[in-house]
Amino acid sequence: MPNYVPYLILIILSTAVLVWMLARTKQYRTFVAYLSFAGMIYIFEIVIVVVLAAYEYKPRITPIRYLDNMIGASVSNTFTIPTIAALIAVFQLRFRWIAFFSLLFGGIEFCFLRLGIYEHHWWRIPYTIASLLFYFSLTRWWIRRFYAGSRPIRAVSFFVYTLALVYTFVFFPMLSGLRLFEPGIFKDIYRDDTFFTTLYGLMKTALITASIFWLRNWRWLIAAAAVIATSHYFLIRFGILKVFIPLWLYVAIYSACCCIVIGLCYLARRSVERQTNH
Repeated sequence: MPNYVPYLILIILSTAVLVWMLARTKQYRTFVAYLSFAGMIYIFEIVIVVVLAAYEYKPRITPIRYLDNMIGASVSNTFTIPTIAALIAVFQLRFRWIAFFSLLFGGIEFCFLRLGIYEHHWWRIPYTIASLLFYFSLTRWWIRRFYAGSRPIRAVSFFVYTLALVYTFVFFPMLSGLRLFEPGIFKDIYRDDTFFTTLYGLMKTALITASIFWLRNWRWLIAAAAVIATSHYFLIRFGILKVFIPLWLYVAIYSACCCIVIGLCYLARRSVERQTNH
């Protein structure tokens, strides 16, 4: 059996659960919660996988080991764990369900280890179970405060929501080989690329979140776009960003991705404000 098949099964099951939740609730804020929880996982994985190299995914989709690891990580970050977190939070499932899903993911991790499609470096299964017990409990509490209108919770939620969107779209050019960042931080050029992409993504997330959710003024959004465009120009000029397709095509793809992110951010803001007003 190819390595990617179990990963594909998880994607299909997670997508089915997410679609069911969206159909059941009929509210965009359910999707906002889902992506916010995905953004939390992204931050965790940045530290654990990218910086500390705790474990490694092996879906064997690409021969480039580090990129293959990132593709495998995206299954966990974007699909499985945040979907279950949203399920627990939106429907306020009791702690026994939190324990069940935490143990279930521990069992899946054990199976992946046995199949040789996932590898621990210094991480252990009990760490996964304990982390998920905390994470799922946190998200169940978090969404209550979010719906109640807590300003700090909403501020952080919108940031990690935007972060999930930004990382989803910025990792596409990286994984497809359209461009490469080479700041020279790590010897492995793909780890170097991933690390810088992560930091750069945090900067873009902060600018977009501030202009749309916090400052709420289109002039700040234009200023944020100008900063991002200028930074791209200098990164290319100094050889840190290398583009492997015609520059006009890269700009078109990148601009389209930015427009989608901005549109989904405005949709999230309107959705939450409409629910609050009601």
